Amino acid sequence: MKKIATAVLIIFAACVIGLGMKIGINKSNNDIGSRKQYTEETDHKISNSERYHNEEISAMINDYAERYQHSFTFASTEIEEQLYGVWQARGYAGHTRSSRYQWDGLWGDVVILCEGALIYGGTPCFNPVYACYKSCAEDLETDTFLDLEWVDGRYAGLDGIVILAVGREKDGERALGMPYRFILMGEYLMIERGGSYFALEKVGIMEPYDEDVISNDPKQTEEIAQKISNSERYYNEEVRSVIDYYETKYHHSFIPATTEMEKNLYGVWQIKECVGIMEESDSRGEGMVGDMIIFSENAWISGGTPSFKPVYVYYESCAGETGADSFFENVIWINGLDADWNGKVLAGIETEKNAKYGSGHQQDEPFKMIMTDDSLMIEKGGLYFKTQKVGEVEWYQSLLNVEPY
Repeated sequence: MKKIATAVLIIFAACVIGLGMKIGINKSNNDIGSRKQYTEETDHKISNSERYHNEEISAMINDYAERYQHSFTFASTEIEEQLYGVWQARGYAGHTRSSRYQWDGLWGDVVILCEGALIYGGTPCFNPVYACYKSCAEDLETDTFLDLEWVDGRYAGLDGIVILAVGREKDGERALGMPYRFILMGEYLMIERGGSYFALEKVGIMEPYDEDVISNDPKQTEEIAQKISNSERYYNEEVRSVIDYYETKYHHSFIPATTEMEKNLYGVWQIKECVGIMEESDSRGEGMVGDMIIFSENAWISGGTPSFKPVYVYYESCAGETGADSFFENVIWINGLDADWNGKVLAGIETEKNAKYGSGHQQDEPFKMIMTDDSLMIEKGGLYFKTQKVGEVEWYQSLLNVEPY
């Protein structure tokens, strides 16, 4: 009986081991199949450039291909992922040979590339299509498409990707200055503007909102309220004298913004409509509708240009009081903004001058804003605009006050 029992146990154990091996092999095969399928799906994922292109854009790309003898292909998802980000102009890379004068004005400015737009000078070009080809630093200097002469040899021996960017501006027309010429080389992205090539460095990534509603965590709000605001941190004697001047001029007592106000302000805002005009003004600021303004901890960015270490001061007001308020310079509200609203009137003060403008640059008037519970109104060019927060920026590093080369 013992021999029979032992034999049964051996057979049973062999069956279990065999079954386990079969299960293990099947699982391994399934894992391999899943990984293979996932890799193939990733490799064959349609890029946004392929998704956004149409016959007109394809014809334009073909025209450049024939003219400059290059085979352009639509940017892959991998290349687009490298492109997407918040970039700041921090270096001078070269210039075009054909331009008699080179433009030197992009220093420190911010360019944003995200899935649905290319934002240059604060103006978005929607659904950009990127077409590209591979090259290297030495070949780039003889490339007629770029017409490039390097300023020095720092990029020698590096490989790069030449990118042609084509898109539509906010009003549906082709964007001014399009197409853009980019060179993606290592960690740098170079852009050609005004006959000059500037090296851009990625300082963050824009995260657009899927929803318009911004929710705040009560616990986080309570913690923020106890912190010293950046407006208090950047406050100094020079700022105090500026605020004294504003208080005398506009007959208001200004208070430094709180951390909660700053938190609500930080983000990417888009101009939606004109809501206030000066007396006898026929302009409605159509050219500014759709533009982007960014507020961050150490700068606000308007027209693509940062104003550094801002101090925000405010006073409480309402719609009924603005008609006699000299701060608003005889504004006439339109589109229902003369109705009853309460809010905080903010004055933004740039405490650190932008280095690219030199010592002569100064901010004569504050950046005027009105923050209500559901909107932010800003003043630009003597007009008031209603804006909407459309995203946040995850900053990799602070913006720098970049001096010209």
